[in-house]
Amino acid sequence: MVNAATKKVFVIGKSGFVAKQLASYFSEQDNFELSVISAREFSRVDCGKDAICIHAGECGDRSYVNNNYDYQGFLERLNQNILDSDFSKVVYLSSSVVYGDKNKAPSTETDALEQIDLYAKLKCKNETLFNFGNNTILRLSNLYSKESFTQNNIFGDIYKQLKEPTSDPVYIRNGSPVRDFLHVGDLSRALLAVINKDVSGIYNVGSGDGLSAFDLATQIVQHKFPGKQVISKNTSSTFSYQVQDITKFKNDTGWVPVYNLENLYD
Repeated sequence: MVNAATKKVFVIGKSGFVAKQLASYFSEQDNFELSVISAREFSRVDCGKDAICIHAGECGDRSYVNNNYDYQGFLERLNQNILDSDFSKVVYLSSSVVYGDKNKAPSTETDALEQIDLYAKLKCKNETLFNFGNNTILRLSNLYSKESFTQNNIFGDIYKQLKEPTSDPVYIRNGSPVRDFLHVGDLSRALLAVINKDVSGIYNVGSGDGLSAFDLATQIVQHKFPGKQVISKNTSSTFSYQVQDITKFKNDTGWVPVYNLENLYD
């Protein structure tokens, strides 16, 4: 039964990777009335004055967004419908891509932003759109879970090569880029902290640590096939670094990441 302390939460993006994870997590929490809504079907809703919106309705496929200019119109309509619904709080899930990949130290929330492609440009634009009042902007690092092995990314590429226990090396495109990786379990915990602490403004949410693509691949491969070789096809030394400083979020909410790559195999 819904009581006076129950928080109404609408998660936008029903078919997406993030929304599915959040729906599972929040359904297990006390005092939440959860609704998960498709981004394609969402229109203005009578949500009530205390309802919270978790905006996970954007496409996470960067290549698709960069090559589909009709997507921008869809996103504008979705965002306007969210604004028209008059939620008490919108938590907009942005991305660390807004910092670019040339910072030589972990990025802070006050660092300059880089609109290096349409995907990053839309993230920056939508941050500005939702950054007012009680709303919260979360700049997320690269998300992962065991479902990542089914996706078109480095996790999926590695998994395909590990399906057959051959002695062949595992190949990755480029082992040098350094990235910050965030488990979806920690994202779910971060969102719960945002709601319970009622923080607003812009925050970085990630692991706070950098891992090269080569080291990531090596850890995954060695877990299943100790001694198996990992080879980077591209040996270019071009600098690419994208790690987040998460001090502000930790201080304001008390949240700290608790998951690591071992949780890929749970």
